[in-house]
Order: sequence, then structure tokens, then C-alpha cells
Amino acid sequence: MTATAQGAHGGLSIAWTATGGVSVAAPTQTAVVPTPGVGFSRTSTAALACTADGTVTVTVSAAGVTETAAVSVTCDIAVACDDPLGELAAGDTARSGTISADADCVSEVRGAEQAWRVHYVRRHTFTLAGDATVTIDVGSAATPKLDTWLILFKGRTAEGTPVAQDGHSGPGTDSRIARKLAAGDYTIEATTFFSRATGDYDLNVNTRYDKQVTISGLVGATKTGSGQVGFARPFTVAPATAQCTPDPDTATVTTGTGSADRTLTASINTPGQLKVTVTCETAGYVAASQTVTLTAQHSQHDPGLVLHGLHRRTAHR
Repeated sequence: MTATAQGAHGGLSIAWTATGGVSVAAPTQTAVVPTPGVGFSRTSTAALACTADGTVTVTVSAAGVTETAAVSVTCDIAVACDDPLGELAAGDTARSGTISADADCVSEVRGAEQAWRVHYVRRHTFTLAGDATVTIDVGSAATPKLDTWLILFKGRTAEGTPVAQDGHSGPGTDSRIARKLAAGDYTIEATTFFSRATGDYDLNVNTRYDKQVTISGLVGATKTGSGQVGFARPFTVAPATAQCTPDPDTATVTTGTGSADRTLTASINTPGQLKVTVTCETAGYVAASQTVTLTAQHSQHDPGLVLHGLHRRTAHR
């Protein structure tokens, strides 16, 4: 982690402290250097280690003045049974894995009512950028087929009361959970119907976000001219954070004075026609696509037009 301090005095000092499950190791500082426009600056770097979430505080002192800044640190400790899915895009996210006899990867929910039962697990955390309908399928195509069990937790750990769990709502002995979920972090625990069972499994998460990107005002056009004809077609997109890309990439999409204002530009040789598909997408929304046709025609007085087969003729009476 790196912190840079700036100030009018050259005696800049940077100190690090940590609380919670975070610790700071081996902080270093560069020399104080003159910096145009601000006076002086100094940079410090420290290594962080964690056993749980915590806070890192950076304290800067100079000429008797002290300023502090605190940063929250989320601690993700990777273990053998974790396979994070990250932030889910709309559509399907698939994984394959193996549930092994690993004493560090045991469900605290499945079979907890009977001490002799042990259910090994694999866990998959994921993040929803917006409210969505999520369908989670866990099954097995292995021989022999693994009889699965599926548990869903809110948050980044498989602790507390599950949001849902299922044994055989999927095809055959496969497991399925279909729920409307709010934006946030979740953990899937893929485990087994029978105690101490192991084997290969397949996971698929289908995400259908509630909100959809909208494209407004984008229409095709026909222009006359000669040589190469340029097009500039304005449109708006919501939300304004959506990124828009054209296909083919010979066209471009630029952002106007407002963050939601966009312009599709393209050039076509006369005569010619170009179909452009604009796709706009952003996290937590279903992407939107729209196709327009741009047509370039010869003008009536185009000097590049040559008529063949016409000859001068004299009429006789």
C-alpha cells in the first residue's frame, strides 16, 4: 500500500497504524523532494497482512500539524475449497470442480445436527452489481454420479443462516436454487447429499438483472454525395455509466458534453451501405443493442458519374 504526502514544509513524516485483523509490515519512506505547485512531497510504502477485515490509518506530520486518513481493508483469505466467481455479468457463469476429502473444507450447515456426518464442500463467492433473479444449478455428469446438495449464503463467508438450500430441485439428483436477490455479495456452497461423498461437479449461475440499459434516439440515415460520405448520428444512453461499442469497429461512438450523450460516426464510400450494431453495457444491467443502416448515394450532379451508350443523333424530317 502506498501513501503520498504533500505540504508547504519540508519536514514531512508519514506513520502507519492498523487495527482489527490487519497488520502493517516494513514501511519505507522516500526522501522529501521539492514539488512545483505544492511545496514538498514524500511517499511511503508498507506491506499489509491480514487475518480478518480491519483498518489502516496513515498519519502525516509537518511543522507541528498532523493529518490522518483511514482506509478500510477487506481481508480475503484464499483456501483450497474457494473458487471465487467475481462480479457476475448478465447470462451464464459456469465452473467445474471437485469435492475432495479435505478437513479444511467441511460444511458447517449440512449435517451439523449429527456429529458423525461430514460433508465436504467447494465454495464460490460472487457479487451482484444490481438486483437480479439468479438461478444456481449444481449437478454431476461424472460416473459414478455425485449426488449434490446446494447452499446459498449472504455475504462472503459460509456462515450464519443460509438464504436457501436445496437437494434435488434440478434434474434427477441435481440441485437448484432460483431466487430474486438484492445487490451485494453471496457465497455458494456446493456439497453432497451423502456424508463423506466426494467427486466432480458442474456449477452454472444464470443472472438476469432487473434493470436494462436503454438506447434512445439512434436511427439510420441516407445521405447523398460523392467519394466518401460521413455520418454523425446522435443518441442517448441510460444509465450514463454505460459503455457503448460499435460493430464493425470502423465506426466509432464518442461521448458528448453530457455523460449520457453519444454520437455514432462512420464514413462510407459512395455508393455504399453500412449496418452498424451499437451495444451498450454496464455492471448490474442487462446490455442493450441496436442496429442502424447508413446509406450513401451518388448526388445527381456527381462529376464522377459517367453515362455510357449515349450518342449524338440528328433528326431528319
